[in-house]
Amino acid sequence: MRAALMNAAEGGSAAGGGGEGGAPAGAAATGQGGAAAGSALAGGAPAAPNYDYIPEKLRAMKEDGTLDVDASSRKLAEAYSTLETRLGTGDVRPTAVSDYTVTVPDTLKEAFDPATDQGMQDFLKGAHEAGLTQKQLDYVMGKYFDIAPGLVQGAQQLDAAGTTEALGKVWTDPKAYKENMGHAYAAASALAEKAGIPVASIMEGPLGNSPEFIRLMASIGPEMAEDRGQRGETVVSPTDRESLMKSEAYRNPKHADYTKVQEQVRRSYEKEYGTQAVA
Repeated sequence: MRAALMNAAEGGSAAGGGGEGGAPAGAAATGQGGAAAGSALAGGAPAAPNYDYIPEKLRAMKEDGTLDVDASSRKLAEAYSTLETRLGTGDVRPTAVSDYTVTVPDTLKEAFDPATDQGMQDFLKGAHEAGLTQKQLDYVMGKYFDIAPGLVQGAQQLDAAGTTEALGKVWTDPKAYKENMGHAYAAASALAEKAGIPVASIMEGPLGNSPEFIRLMASIGPEMAEDRGQRGETVVSPTDRESLMKSEAYRNPKHADYTKVQEQVRRSYEKEYGTQAVA
């Protein structure tokens, strides 16, 4: 039996020994790539590593020309850390302009609504196109709201200068200008008192820089002084008047002496500018 099996094995080997009758089983398994490439066992080998995630400019090579994975990974991590420092962690511009949030100070909420103000919407659109993040917008708007009152005050001062120039063309004589402005203030104060309106609100509003309104008040100032008649009250001096106008009692309508101080200032102006009521 053993001899027969050995003879059969030798015969099979001879029959498949490289003749044209067909390739041996072993040769069929190896294929053109060699035994390792064509073996079934080769299918279980791990895939070759793919380092495409490392940009070409960040790759470090060994002396033998192969990729130094550790050194390349360190360079990639350092580059990411630098980028994170410059841009911030996850802090990017909103997806849409409407995603911005504008925090308006309480003092301006009644007068300013970012959602309906076209100028603000145009600004937000430009900010979005420029890539501003919410944090950057908060900083810009915070600075704007800090200086906005000063800008408004500056505009009012320019208006006051323009009004002064316009009235100077009507009352060309300096003495007449001063006298008429005194009449205007006295009349505005009297009307404000009668209406229960602080005269400061008139001076700080649009009427305070209206040449037409000031001329109107100047024209009725002497008549209102005549209506008051001679009172004989002690009138404060211009120096004391200036002090009164800086006091809390003059500026705060809720102050107990507000009405009294307002009247003292009004009469002081009347006397200084020669109105008949206190001549």
